[in-house]
Amino acid sequence: MIGMEKSLIIQQLHTWLRYDFDERNVHRGVRWLQVPYVSIDHSRRSWREVFPFWPEGTIRSLLGELENAGILRCKIVSEPTDDLGPWYTIEYDCIKPGSHSVPGHHSTGAQESE
Repeated sequence: MIGMEKSLIIQQLHTWLRYDFDERNVHRGVRWLQVPYVSIDHSRRSWREVFPFWPEGTIRSLLGELENAGILRCKIVSEPTDDLGPWYTIEYDCIKPGSHSVPGHHSTGAQESE
């Protein structure tokens, strides 16, 4: 089960990806977005601006769990001038449409029917 908090993060990233038209953010056919945890100059999107009710540690933990589950991909571009945070994309193939489950992750509740 993904859970509400992780679902909110996935939905927010999906919205950002959907409305990003900068072709420089497409690499090998995949759209990536750079999203810092906290905005440095308040002119860029950040996780804390969208989810001000979560501490930065909670945001990092949720993003890490989604990455470990294979739902999000994260890359850090190590350029000296690049201090705006990691880049993210969604692995849409890992999310079953119409379901609240993630392949490879089993809930402790009742089995889902196909």
